[in-house]
Amino acid sequence: MVVVAESQQIDKFVEKHPKLYHMAEAGSWASIRKYGLLSVAALLDLFEIKGKRRSELLSQWRPDSVPIEHPSFGVAVIRDQHPLPTEKLEKVLEEGLSPEDWYETLNRKCFLWVDEERLSRMLNTALYRNNEHDVLILNTRKLLERDSERITISHINTGYAGRSVNMRGMDTFHKIQVCRRVRRKSGIAELTVERKVPNIEEVAISVEVRKGAETLRTIWER
Repeated sequence: MVVVAESQQIDKFVEKHPKLYHMAEAGSWASIRKYGLLSVAALLDLFEIKGKRRSELLSQWRPDSVPIEHPSFGVAVIRDQHPLPTEKLEKVLEEGLSPEDWYETLNRKCFLWVDEERLSRMLNTALYRNNEHDVLILNTRKLLERDSERITISHINTGYAGRSVNMRGMDTFHKIQVCRRVRRKSGIAELTVERKVPNIEEVAISVEVRKGAETLRTIWER
């Protein structure tokens, strides 16, 4: 009976959110296609970044995007955490968690929007709307069937603490099988995959280049 209940929860989730969206740096699709969609931690592993620089990138606030280089893998860009400044994050963390803990937690995850409205909001912020981005559109059911053990969901945008009053802690992330715990009013904001999404073509529907509200072209589709 438990298995049936869990299956029903997943079916409900897929019905409501049949597609997932990820906004990547323009030109990054070729690398993602080859190495997978990587969390910051996994990307630093691939680029062999260690020591003090690795620690800074994983546990400190990134107000701006940071390019990294590797002689074999070229250049990659680590996305900024502009909406998550330390002084504001401190106010919304549950007791016992430090900003460093939260940054490290987020940097171990890949983030996907569960609906296009949230993606559009991000694409059209002042920080991003004048730049092109590679937008990955994934098949929710295929991803869940393959990677469910590493997937969690959240009812808040865990990377935003601007005017947010949403407290957050390790129980902010939970399995879809128990998504009935999510507050009904806010619904689900994001889906995360621990460490990386490998073999991305297995679960991808298409990849588009978008700029603000405009879709410029499709660069890959199933």
